[in-house]
Amino acid sequence: MKITTKDICQDLDHVEVVISGTVSSIKEVLTKSRNKMAYLTLTDNYGSVSVMIFPDVYKKSEKIFLNNNAIFTLYGTLDVSESSTLLIASEIEIK
Repeated sequence: MKITTKDICQDLDHVEVVISGTVSSIKEVLTKSRNKMAYLTLTDNYGSVSVMIFPDVYKKSEKIFLNNNAIFTLYGTLDVSESSTLLIASEIEIK
């Protein structure tokens, strides 16, 4: 289901979605097994959403984040709670 940040609501908890935007911040971290993963903020015209990228997905896509100001399309599952929203990315493309 293609969405924007304004569409995010509790009804989309655990739903697979597609969302596009620019990356306004990214933070690489190492897992306990020393694999790189990342947390980023994806911003569109309506707001932003936090994204978690596990090592297997990040390994395939980390070089595309070198394209500053590019528009990215992320596929993943939303984790929506009363206090936070997180998109767990399963695939990342550059538009």
